[in-house]
Amino acid sequence: MLRQQNPPRAPGHSWYDAHFDLPALEFDWHYHGDFELTLTLDQGGQRYLGDRIDDYTSPDLVLIPPGVPHTWQSSRGDAHEVHVLLLPAGWAQRLVEAGVLESLALVALLGRAAGGLQFSPATALACLPLCRALRDAGALARLGLLFAIVAELAADDRATPLGLSGGPPQPLDAQLRQMLEYMHAHYTEALTQETVAAHCGLSVASLRRRFDAGLGEPFGRYLQRLRIGRACHLLWSSRLPVEHVAQASGFASPGNFHRQFRAQKGMTPAQFRRLRQATVAAR
Repeated sequence: MLRQQNPPRAPGHSWYDAHFDLPALEFDWHYHGDFELTLTLDQGGQRYLGDRIDDYTSPDLVLIPPGVPHTWQSSRGDAHEVHVLLLPAGWAQRLVEAGVLESLALVALLGRAAGGLQFSPATALACLPLCRALRDAGALARLGLLFAIVAELAADDRATPLGLSGGPPQPLDAQLRQMLEYMHAHYTEALTQETVAAHCGLSVASLRRRFDAGLGEPFGRYLQRLRIGRACHLLWSSRLPVEHVAQASGFASPGNFHRQFRAQKGMTPAQFRRLRQATVAAR
């Protein structure tokens, strides 16, 4: 199940950071209503962002916009060190409006990250001691460390746009979150606009308006991205027949799955799987 993960912030803190030491990273399909900066070290595997899948190696540093489903899955059994920062959508702009003009750099960075950004290994290593220092820092020191991290990110002229469908420019409102949570719990089933609208007590027209305004894309495209992302994971990591992958990802028929997959990925599901096999064999 894909779900929203918005960890509670400590009292007196307006943004969230966490550090994890993990034996492995398992496929855990989820999303946030915040911008997420994630620094991953010590291992490699696959990074899933929406319907995009990439191999990653250490150090891996990416900035993901709100509303984009994502996960990492490690390919070896070594330990992972992971640092996660969650910045509320609209938070930096509110700081500027309150007169904290130093936040303009953060506003500009988050604007560049509307489609996601991957930063260079050098920037990731420069941010590592700052992220580690967050663990024991007080509130004011944490804020200083955050802006030091922002300065490193903003100066990275080798940062690569990831081309994701951009997250919402404003925080997700309660009804949009309700729609997304229902979709993420049922996206592998026969799901329609009418079903989701009825569950949330909305008209279909209202649902469409909220998707377009809040996520910048229509209901059907977002649903398709969820399903294609799940299908990519199954094709990449299992030997399930393509027909079973289609069914497990929520597609009504193998034919429909093939059409949508090819339109979105530029290749058939079988070609995508062979590409993965060739990549592994070449290592």
